[in-house]
Amino acid sequence: MQKLRMDVYRMDNPDGTPRKDWCYHHDGNTTLTTRWGGVGKALQESSKSCSTADLWKMVREKESKGYARVGSYWVDDNGIDFSGSGTAKSAPVQTAPPPAPPLATVAKNSDALLHWTANDLDGDWQKVIKDALSPVEELVMIRQLDVNRLIVDVDGMKMGLIVRNKRTRGTIQKGKSAWLLALCLFKLSRHLSISVVDDDSIVVDRRYLNSKIDTLGVSQEEFDDAAEKLGLIVSKAFVKANPVIANFF
Repeated sequence: MQKLRMDVYRMDNPDGTPRKDWCYHHDGNTTLTTRWGGVGKALQESSKSCSTADLWKMVREKESKGYARVGSYWVDDNGIDFSGSGTAKSAPVQTAPPPAPPLATVAKNSDALLHWTANDLDGDWQKVIKDALSPVEELVMIRQLDVNRLIVDVDGMKMGLIVRNKRTRGTIQKGKSAWLLALCLFKLSRHLSISVVDDDSIVVDRRYLNSKIDTLGVSQEEFDDAAEKLGLIVSKAFVKANPVIANFF
C-alpha cells in the first residue's frame, strides 16, 4: 500500500475510545483514494474517479454518521502515523484521538452558507490573495500568520486558509458579512484553484449568491458595489453606455 498523506476521520465509541478510521487522499484532479477499517486492524483501500463536489458530499455523509476529522497524517500498510515521525503505526485502541482542527467541515443542514476547497497553493499564493482583494481593502482585513497560514477577516467573520500539502478548505457560516466573504472567494477563484459549493454540493457562483440576497442581510446596491469593485460585474456606467453587454454578466 503506497504511503500517502491523508485526511483522517474517526468514529468513537460512546465512551470516547476510538472505533473506526476513514481516510482519504484527493490528488486535486479526479482520483480519490480512501482507506478504512476498525482501529487496530488492517485498513482496506479503494481508488476511484471523484470530483471535488462529490468528495464534499462523501465527507458530509461520513460526518452525519458520526465521523470527525482528526487531522492529516501519513498512512501506509502499517496504519496511520499519529506520531508525525513518518513511520505509520496504529494508534492504541484506548487512546483518544487528537482534537479536530479549526477547519473541520460543517454537516449538511447546519448554518453553512458555502463550502470551499483550494488546491495547488504554492509559491506566492498569499500575495495573489492580497492583490486580488486590494479593491476592497477598506472592507477586508488580511492577516498573514506565517508561510502556510492566512486569515481574511470581514467585520469579525473570519476565513482561515491553513495550507497543508498545497491544499486547504473551509466553510463560510451564515452571518452579517458572509456575503462579502463569499464574493471574495469568487474573486479568488479567478486567480487560484478554488471551487465553491453549497450545502448540497452544487457548484455556485456570484449569480447563485445574488439569488439569495433577501436572506443575506445586504441591500442590492451594497452587494453590487462590492461585486463591481472586485471585478465580478462590470460597472453600472459601462452597462448603461452599452446595454447589450448586460446579457453577458
